[in-house]
Parts: sequence; C-alpha cells; structure tokens
Amino acid sequence: MDSGGNFGEPLILAAFTDGRHFGQTRAVQNDTLNDIAAALIAARRSGIAADETPWKDTPLSPDDAYALQERIGAELGWAVDPDAAGTWKGGGPTTSSVATFAQLPAVWVRPSPGRFDVKDFHKLGIEIEVAFRLARDVTAVDLAARAVHEPAALFDAMTVSIELVDFRWKGEAQAPAILR
Repeated sequence: MDSGGNFGEPLILAAFTDGRHFGQTRAVQNDTLNDIAAALIAARRSGIAADETPWKDTPLSPDDAYALQERIGAELGWAVDPDAAGTWKGGGPTTSSVATFAQLPAVWVRPSPGRFDVKDFHKLGIEIEVAFRLARDVTAVDLAARAVHEPAALFDAMTVSIELVDFRWKGEAQAPAILR
C-alpha cells in the first residue's frame, strides 16, 4: 500500500493448472512423469484437453511436480532462471496439502492492463489473488527466524492481482486434486 492508501497497480497473471499443485509424498517412475508431461505439452500445443484418467490414482510428490514443471517449461520455452528476480506462485489443492511453489515464466505476468490471447486458453477461469512484493532477498535463515513472529517485515507492498487459469485436463476442476 502506498502513502495514499492505494494498493498500487493490479497485476494480471496467467497460471495454468497443468502439474503444479501436488500433495503426495511418494515419487513415481521417470516414464510416468514423461508420459504426464507429454500429455500436457500436447494439450497446450493442440488446444485439446488431455485425458487425466491414466494417472488419476498415481501418487505424485512435490519433487515430481517440480520435475514436471521443469520438463514442460523447457519443452515449451518457458524455462526460468531460479536465481533471477521474478514472480512466484505458491499453494496447494487443499489446506491440508503440502504447499508447492513455482516461478512463473515472465511471459505469463503482465502489468495492468494485461492482455492475453483467448486462443491460448482451453477453458478460461479467473481468480482474484493477493500479490506481495518482497522488501529484499529472503534467505532460509530469515524465514526460520521471522516466519512466525514478524512475516510482514519481509514485504514492502501488496496488491490485488487477477489470475487467469486454464485446465489442460478433460476433467477440468473435477480432475483429481493430484493432477491439478
């Protein structure tokens, strides 16, 4: 919030639910991850939703989710530099799930008024989010020392953001949480 009580310019984020939120703890075989990644890549390129049913009962770990993000991002040219400043998204499919985090590719983040091509979406959804800007680089030591006592000290601004979401699975929001 600035000195005038305003939250600043809203951001438009495009975050796609194709393998980013997982809450299980057992890793799966590399072939399975390759198959899931290939299905999501094909869905994104063709605009035709993938069938998630072959993996609906597959236990995926956060490490599996990160591996999928990397594979999909590399194949689609969205690879990001983990050491670069950027926009991150965090969360999970339920409040009891293990939270996962991912750096959003720069091409998905636009200052207001952001513009995206509707043909890039299978079924467009909109979510209202709260975005925070870090005051400085945050280390693991900072998090351990401040997370419970003074988390606000890590942030210097917040704003409303609009998140555009798209499902690349045929089951859309009804797909198992493990695949969303």
